[in-house]
Amino acid sequence: MFSTADTATYEKVMELGREAQASRQFTDLQNFTLMCSVCKSKFVGQKDAQAHAELTKHTEFEETM
Repeated sequence: MFSTADTATYEKVMELGREAQASRQFTDLQNFTLMCSVCKSKFVGQKDAQAHAELTKHTEFEETM
């Protein structure tokens, strides 16, 4: 955590984010695919998996390709 008034740190963090994005080192939370480790149901995106977890109380997921 850092102060939002700390512009030097903010710029370094933003640059790190740009580098990660450019080299595809990030997870797209809206489009990644997950599978429930309990019932083997498959989901696209964090919202679908979260809805499944709330409905079923299943909390173990793994990312799939």
